[in-house]
Amino acid sequence: MWGCVQVTGRYLRHFNLLSITDVADNVLSNIFETILTWYLKDAGFPKELHALSPKIIDATLGVYTAATQQLLPTPTKSHYVFNLRDFARVVQGIMLVRVCVCEG
Repeated sequence: MWGCVQVTGRYLRHFNLLSITDVADNVLSNIFETILTWYLKDAGFPKELHALSPKIIDATLGVYTAATQQLLPTPTKSHYVFNLRDFARVVQGIMLVRVCVCEG
């Protein structure tokens, strides 16, 4: 058979297979909303911004979901694989913002 690579059991015994199911969207939202809301309160942001936390997470989840569904890896571009780390990096980036108290 062309294109079919046979891997021997002797070689495979050196590897472990780990499989993890995808996390549901509502669970992701709950986790990251909790983290972002905590940060906004702890950093001293105004209460009006605390209410934006669910909207920010929903928007991030929408972009993440669209990217994972539309930007699929191909044999020539197999490095385009989106995972939970990418989602977390967006939230971490938002958490780099500091409160600025302006005078005047």
